[in-house]
Formats: sequence, C-alpha cells, structure tokens
Amino acid sequence: MRAQLLLSVRVLVVGTLALGALPALFALVPSTADLRVAGIPFLWLALGVVIYPAAAIVGRAYQRAAERLEGQYRDLVGPR
Repeated sequence: MRAQLLLSVRVLVVGTLALGALPALFALVPSTADLRVAGIPFLWLALGVVIYPAAAIVGRAYQRAAERLEGQYRDLVGPR
C-alpha cells in the first residue's frame, strides 16, 4: 500500500511540474507566444505534440509500475 502511494505521489509531482512548466515558460518568456514553427504556433505544438504523448508515456509507465507492485504484493500474500 505504501509503495503504491509513493508511486502515485511521484507521478503526480512529475506531472504537475511538467504541466506547470509550460505556463511558467510562456509567462517568463513572452516571445514564445508569437513563435511559430512551420506556420503553427509553438503553444499548439507544445500542447499537442509534446504534452499528450508525454502524458500517455507517463500513464503507461505508471500502469506497468502499478502492475509490478501488485504482482509483488500477490507473491508476498501467496495463493488463497
């Protein structure tokens, strides 16, 4: 139970820092709001091309880690 809580907290912290970094970047460097890459605004690229795939990768990693922890717990408890 404690290991799953630590895993969840780690994923939450990493996600919050990653998602919080984008608004901070746009606030601290206002020129990024006007930046375009291949005619597409950088903000759209950052949100659509970086954030969503990164969230999917983090979600998959979390799922695998949670399944691994569940397997370890199952092995500890033994068959019923």
